[in-house]
Amino acid sequence: MYFVGFIFLSRVAAAQEFAVSADQHNVLYVGVGNQITIAAYQCPCKDINVEVDNGMVKASDTPCRYKVLPADPGKLNLSLRRKQNNLLIGTSEFRVRYQEIKCLFAGKSKGTLKLKIAKIQLGIVVGLTDYEVPCTILITQFSMSVLRDGRAVFERTLNSARFDDETKNFLDTLQPGDIIRFYGIMCKYPDQKVRAMEGTEITVID
Repeated sequence: MYFVGFIFLSRVAAAQEFAVSADQHNVLYVGVGNQITIAAYQCPCKDINVEVDNGMVKASDTPCRYKVLPADPGKLNLSLRRKQNNLLIGTSEFRVRYQEIKCLFAGKSKGTLKLKIAKIQLGIVVGLTDYEVPCTILITQFSMSVLRDGRAVFERTLNSARFDDETKNFLDTLQPGDIIRFYGIMCKYPDQKVRAMEGTEITVID
């Protein structure tokens, strides 16, 4: 789906027609490469500078195509300027929000999981619940605990999404009724910034 906005700016010294389209939606996502396409009347893309006031923008290999990586939720103003004289062609405003992600253990973000499935897991992954902008978000750290009869019987902090040998060995001792909790999850986004992800818990069943 393409969202295209044509804006006519009389306040600009040499007002002209232009368009900025976000390939997936009229909403941009924090930290990921949102693809946009620009166009301006009687001004080739090679003669245009693209600027944003939230995060960064990178030119792609395809003419008139860019990746916008917002740093914070809220709003982002994108400006087009002529390279020759820095004259403002126009601006376009986008809403910015976080990509909706969740922690997945054996493909589940909550609820129950059979014992035989829980025992063979190798780690946790990031699940995209709003898959508008394909991207890679990497888990850089998380903590895990297992509760049995209301008491913590295992606790571990790891610096990747994969379980170490100690964790895998403990999973082999899981029992029905155990509650596995994942928390303190930190993720690296395509803009190289690390952000927190909400934790979750899974109850093991026979």
